[in-house]
Amino acid sequence: MSEQTEFNFELTDKHKERILTQIKNLRSDIKYDTRDFPIDYLFSNYKSDEDTVTGLIAPEYQRKELIWSGKAMSRFIESILLGYPIPLIFLSDRDDGRLEIVDGLQRISTLTKFLNDELMLSNLEKLTEINDCTFSQLPLNEQRRFRAKSLRIVVLDENTKDEEKVELFNRLNTSSEPANPSEVRSGKEYKNKFMRLVKELTLDPTFVHNTQLSDEKKNRKEDIELITRFFALSHNYQEYSNNLQKFLDKFVEEAGDEWTEPKREQFIQEFNSTMDFVKQYFIYGFRKLKNNGQAMNLVTRTQFDSLAVGINLALNANKNLETTQESVQKLLMSKEFEELTPSGASNNRTKMVKRIEYVRDYFLDGTV
Repeated sequence: MSEQTEFNFELTDKHKERILTQIKNLRSDIKYDTRDFPIDYLFSNYKSDEDTVTGLIAPEYQRKELIWSGKAMSRFIESILLGYPIPLIFLSDRDDGRLEIVDGLQRISTLTKFLNDELMLSNLEKLTEINDCTFSQLPLNEQRRFRAKSLRIVVLDENTKDEEKVELFNRLNTSSEPANPSEVRSGKEYKNKFMRLVKELTLDPTFVHNTQLSDEKKNRKEDIELITRFFALSHNYQEYSNNLQKFLDKFVEEAGDEWTEPKREQFIQEFNSTMDFVKQYFIYGFRKLKNNGQAMNLVTRTQFDSLAVGINLALNANKNLETTQESVQKLLMSKEFEELTPSGASNNRTKMVKRIEYVRDYFLDGTV
């Protein structure tokens, strides 16, 4: 029989007092009420664009719509049709009278997609007769019941602070995949001016061309992750000490606190110069190469960090830096570069610094 850890130690009275004081000081005072909204109301009022005049919107800190798979969306619709309990949806009342989605975007956007006949049900194991069906193909009486069915909604008071909404979102994330560090960082820092620039740069045509990230990757904010790493490592890689997520969090916070217009212009210039250099000389952008020199549909973080940051450092040292496509292919196909940047490579500080500086020195040494 395996040993069991015993938890029979007694807390001191002072420790118990500290516990009570901490709970009392940190306990949330969020006010809310519970309502039942018909599905048809959610469908009629929801729009993904925050500039809409309709009554139900998704705020900036939310994930993008529909990261759920077709199977997950179909099972959600099936659960409603079968009358299974649905997790609470959290909305927040706003000063302008609209309701903001705090938790439940995937469910609401799935309902919208289904009612718009943009979702064909699939992989259902119970309601097998409606596999390959859209909403309008259901019997009319079931369409009416579906629209009229109410979901339980928690509506936060209009005085709820933005920080409390974001905290609640991060705690009550009910999708099948937990929020990754980049999503959490993006949510917590959604008012951070540095993060606003990062999000703006995700739409840069040259960056999009160089990375060619899939919609799934962008929905999980991989573009935000890559650009955040680019700036953090470009400016502070020598201070990196093995915990990458803490390193990025610290950089994001400090960059936002110390933000100025000159810094914004500097960051944009560095980003544009690096992306232009890659577009000019890298045939396949940041994508990883196969053994035959052709590109995969894959941008690894390790390779992106090494190339983007190394090139930026080289350009900072020599703004007239030039190379050739042949020299770049030679770098990407070299045994040394492959050994430094394997997929899933360790974020060990020594290795991180070595691969960044290897790329920097490769271009500065004029290896063409």
